[in-house]
Amino acid sequence: MKSIYETFEFDYIKDELKKYVHHSLAKKYVESLVMFDSYDQVEDELNYVKEAFYYSYKYSSLTVFSLEDLMNELINIHKGGRGTIHFFISLSYSLDNIKLIKEEFKEEINYPLLASLVNSLNLLPSLKSSLERVFSKDGEIVSSASPNLLRIRNRISSLENSISSLIHSLIDKYRNYLTDYQPSLKGNVYTLMVKSSFKNRISGIVISQSDSGNTFFIEPQELINVYNEISSLKEEEKAEIDKILLDLSKKVLLSENEVRINNFSLARIDFLFAKASLGIAYKGNIVTLNKQGIISLSRCAHPLIDAKKVVRNSFYLTSQKMMIITGPNAGGKTVCLKLIGLMVIMNQCGLILPIEKEGTLPYFKNIYALIGDEQSLIDNLSTFSSHIVGLENIVSKVDDASLVIIDELGTGTSPLEGEALAVSIINYLLNKKCYSFISSHYDGVKNLALMNDKILCASMVFDEERLMPTYHLILNVASPSYGIDVARRLGLEEDIIIKAKEYLEEKKSSSKDILLDELNQKLAIVDDLKNTLESEKKNLESINQDLKNQIERTKKERINILKQAEDEKQELILKAKEEIDQLYDQFKKNQNLKMHEVISLKKKIDDQVIDYEDENISDDKISLNDYVELLDTKVRGKVISLKKDRVTVLTDSNMTIETKANKVKKVQKVKEKKATRNVDFIANLKKVPTELNLIGLTVKEALPILEKYLDDALSVHYKQVRIITGSGTGKLREGVHQYLRKSSYVDSFRLGGENEGYVGATVVYLK
Repeated sequence: MKSIYETFEFDYIKDELKKYVHHSLAKKYVESLVMFDSYDQVEDELNYVKEAFYYSYKYSSLTVFSLEDLMNELINIHKGGRGTIHFFISLSYSLDNIKLIKEEFKEEINYPLLASLVNSLNLLPSLKSSLERVFSKDGEIVSSASPNLLRIRNRISSLENSISSLIHSLIDKYRNYLTDYQPSLKGNVYTLMVKSSFKNRISGIVISQSDSGNTFFIEPQELINVYNEISSLKEEEKAEIDKILLDLSKKVLLSENEVRINNFSLARIDFLFAKASLGIAYKGNIVTLNKQGIISLSRCAHPLIDAKKVVRNSFYLTSQKMMIITGPNAGGKTVCLKLIGLMVIMNQCGLILPIEKEGTLPYFKNIYALIGDEQSLIDNLSTFSSHIVGLENIVSKVDDASLVIIDELGTGTSPLEGEALAVSIINYLLNKKCYSFISSHYDGVKNLALMNDKILCASMVFDEERLMPTYHLILNVASPSYGIDVARRLGLEEDIIIKAKEYLEEKKSSSKDILLDELNQKLAIVDDLKNTLESEKKNLESINQDLKNQIERTKKERINILKQAEDEKQELILKAKEEIDQLYDQFKKNQNLKMHEVISLKKKIDDQVIDYEDENISDDKISLNDYVELLDTKVRGKVISLKKDRVTVLTDSNMTIETKANKVKKVQKVKEKKATRNVDFIANLKKVPTELNLIGLTVKEALPILEKYLDDALSVHYKQVRIITGSGTGKLREGVHQYLRKSSYVDSFRLGGENEGYVGATVVYLK
């Protein structure tokens, strides 16, 4: 039989979750993800995930690089082994990542569980310093890692540089013996092209000869000696590097515990934020555990169904522990059962559920499911037999901490016997006090569900006009099967349909069947009313919120207008005072002014005040659409309503103000200046890619392109970009890094990790 995870297709959820993890150890966590073993474990995990979920909404996820799991190599070092270059580079990246996370993390008080993880990360400055002394930013061992390594590499470099001059000096030395005065490269070896008659005059190794046999390609002994010395030095270099790595391994052992904690904490942070990111992708919410046995999941969307097509359904169980779902074939009953099972599994794995608001679930010690045809050809079991074997497996183990999900209970045998068996099993499960979700077509099961207050009856809604399923679940209603109506829609002969209807009416002649139909009709009416009221309630709440927002905006706008008017008033007064002071100073300096000159100065002072009075004020009666000014605030606008002694004014800033008619005066509207149009520069920017490829360019050619690219990236608010330089000689990469260190645009940068190009790419974090 299928495992509970296979039945509810949980592996698809794990595949989606894996898309959001970066750390290789976190990927292992996803692959091995199963339900937690206890209530406390689930509750603890959900508390961590809840913090990551809300933190992600507010600030986005903490950044975790594509890091390797360090444990295998750390164990090897613990046993006396030597760490690899890849290990030390990964360790250095992880310490860079830790520094970034500590810089990113905010609001420690509001996210205590995340804070405990971040605080458990150790920067290990001494170990980081040792790594930086050995490795360059490109991940290569630097020559200064040890004096002996520097000596060896300098000697190798000197010998390699001498090869060119040596080969040309040998050409000059053996010029008379050569067919050509240029060296020939055979494989990786320089050779002299020697005339066949002089091949024994030159000491060395014959590499090959020409097709004509006239020329021998000889590697001269002098060059062989240089290559041999280089080869010997290369062996010394390798041995010295091994010694350096062994010394580093011993330093790692001094911080072994901290490195282990860092490794696990980074993977844990990555795993938590992957869960949060998946929940955000589902537009989901947190579900908390409760010990009261309440199931409350509002408008669940099956995460494996296209979000544009999925029908959301709600599940509520408070006083009851069992839900019977009725409805036509292909109406969505099985999907509903799979949905509730998947929601429970996801919740008990510490995942966020695709529901519209926060919900609650009990903890289930065991989940038992019987969904679909479990027929086994190997065991030669019929559909009914396999159904009974599945039921036996459930009823023999079930207890009050179990969740039971059964699709089409009692199927595979005669309707009467199947119905009797279904009713009996339902009563058995009720006595066991387990939680159950069961689908059925049987009228006896529907009657039992409607008459027993320990059972919540639910139905898949069927569109009776179009005779089509809606896949929508409603509670407290039992649904007919609509089999005859669907048969008519699919074209079955009308005579057959009529006879079937007559037979059905005869079977429904009992008062119980009639009462059941009437009850279903009344429940359907009640449910329609409930939905209508719920819709109206949402509309009223929306309108109420809009009004509150409008009032708040109006208050803020009124305050801004009054403040602006007061500022303008103070500015005018200050300007007038300054001009009056100037005129007064002029008056004091000219004590011999004649009276007409004094009067002239006074008129100028009066004019300063008059200049600030409105020259366009009219004493005419206020009418609709007049342009007016409020006397107390100097705010202007158009009259849009007149009621007795009150006017309503629509201000120039689109705010509505109601006041008394004697508090406004009519003015002429000042001709408005045409507003300059501000074009959003970001919208007009060309699309900026998230990476820049500089391969093939020289440093001189690349830097202007890089500068322009970073400027564009900042303009569209990128926080992270990737610069591709290739591995090559490293000159382009070093030139780019030197520029990035000096750039005011750059916050930090690092080499690419796994799937990011390693040393051939640089990840840049912008300010």
